[in-house]
Amino acid sequence: MPHNLKVKICGLADADNAAEIAALAPDYAGLIFYPPSPRAVTVESAKKIAARIPQQIRMVGVFVDETPENIFTIAQSVGLSAVQLCGTTQIVCSRELKSLDFKGTILGSFVGTPNNIAILSTVRDLPFDFLLFDTPSAQHGGTGKTFDWTELANYHGVIPFFLSGGIGPDNLDDALALTHRMFGGLDLNSRLEVHPGVKDVDRTRLCIEKIRQT
Repeated sequence: MPHNLKVKICGLADADNAAEIAALAPDYAGLIFYPPSPRAVTVESAKKIAARIPQQIRMVGVFVDETPENIFTIAQSVGLSAVQLCGTTQIVCSRELKSLDFKGTILGSFVGTPNNIAILSTVRDLPFDFLLFDTPSAQHGGTGKTFDWTELANYHGVIPFFLSGGIGPDNLDDALALTHRMFGGLDLNSRLEVHPGVKDVDRTRLCIEKIRQT
């Protein structure tokens, strides 16, 4: 396992619960700005969550085919220090965000299929600080299912990646056993939930402690 894996807890939608999760000191806290998601937040609810999260934890806004201008406005309003882009327009959107002088981290979210992994291995000018490999789904994540992690051996790109999709206490050891040189972090969401948008604090603590101690 690579050293210093980043921990991202995504899909936070309740301010009190977000504060409890923030007390566990993940590196990133993810807020989903995609209305079809059962974990979606509004700008107003995101501001309430943001008020409960210490500055050292980077808040990530997750967007699906949203315009760069709207993303930039929301990021400024809520205080996002990172954005995660999903959908078909994310590469163009990332470049336009940078032209708007967005200073935060940008993650590109791609499904972990052989085709995607092969393509991303060959492109050297992707405008992302991190990639995120997730399980294919119509709802852009949150399925609680894993993809075939052996496909990651075929990723030869130069951008570090987060592993996402169905990671929880029962398979975390398998995820931590990965030795890919560009493995940069773990994105945890639905397998930690009491119900959509609310995480089980004890389950989340167990996972974060195991990641930090491994």
